[in-house]
Formats: sequence, structure tokens, C-alpha cells
Amino acid sequence: MESSILSNLSKKSQTGYDINVKSKYKEGTKLETQVKDLYGHSFTQKEVRSIDLSQNTLLRIPTGMYKNLTILNISMNSLRGFTGIETCSSLRFLNASHNQIKSLDHLGQLQLLNELFISQNQLPQIKELGALR
Repeated sequence: MESSILSNLSKKSQTGYDINVKSKYKEGTKLETQVKDLYGHSFTQKEVRSIDLSQNTLLRIPTGMYKNLTILNISMNSLRGFTGIETCSSLRFLNASHNQIKSLDHLGQLQLLNELFISQNQLPQIKELGALR
């Protein structure tokens, strides 16, 4: 039973699970709890490679983010900033387009980040990009 839930839930790659919480996340709930409630399985920090949280109504980065994430899609939400993203220190790819982001604060702490999509936001100037590699 558990293996069929996992195969429907996500795609397991060599480096971990790709979890889809698109249009299903409830604001104010810890992400790990939300994933367990949605799919009946608890993933360890090391098992999760990517999460799609697009097309929700997120106002902030959820608490309980998986620390070993390398790919995060938080596009098409209502995010205003990146507070909390610094816990994802392994992040290499981030899609935060189509939000209400006004500042890139906290992104400079993501030393491994090498792909960033931030179009369709409310960024007046992008002076913070100097800290990114």
C-alpha cells in the first residue's frame, strides 16, 4: 500500500523524492505535517530533493522546509519576501516568479543557488544580486 501511495505522490530519483504540493498547501501549517497529512507518509530531511508549492496562496515561506532541498518552486503565490528560505542551504534552483516579492533579502545566504527565476514581482531594484554567485 505504502509503495503505491509514494509512486502516485512523487517521483523518486537517485537523489530523493520530488514532492508536488501544488494548489494543496494550507497556510500556517508546518510543511512536513502538511505532506504527511496529504499523502500518509513522513519523509525524512534527506529523502526530499524537490518540492512544488506553486499555485497556492502562500504569504510566506512555510515553516518546516526540508533542509536538503535542491529544487523549490514557489511561483504563482502571494509571497512578499524570502524570510525562512535560508534553512534550505542546499538549494540550487528557485522559481519565485509571479509573486509580490519586494526584496531579495535572505537569498545571499543560499551559497549553492545557481538558478533563480524572479520575474513578475514587485522588485524596485535588484541590488542584492551582487551577493549571489
